[in-house]
Amino acid sequence: MPLFMTLSWIFTAAMIVKDIVYEKERRLKDVMKVMGLGNAVHWVSWFITSFVMMLLSVLLLVVILKVAVINCSTLAVCVSQLEMSGFIVP
Repeated sequence: MPLFMTLSWIFTAAMIVKDIVYEKERRLKDVMKVMGLGNAVHWVSWFITSFVMMLLSVLLLVVILKVAVINCSTLAVCVSQLEMSGFIVP
């Protein structure tokens, strides 16, 4: 489970970096400046875009972790599952 969480964050960060590189390659920021877009609006749009991408990843992880805990039949089974996945150090 910890590996899955790390990979989901890396994938999300890689997609954000890909979008930034695409914008720099196409010089989209310069085009938007010529059209009158302010610097603050540009940064706010990047913040919102990145926030939404990370939020989707976090919500998916929360749902997966909650379902894993709900499916436990007893407390001992849940603790052993969390220990095996690396969330709790015995």
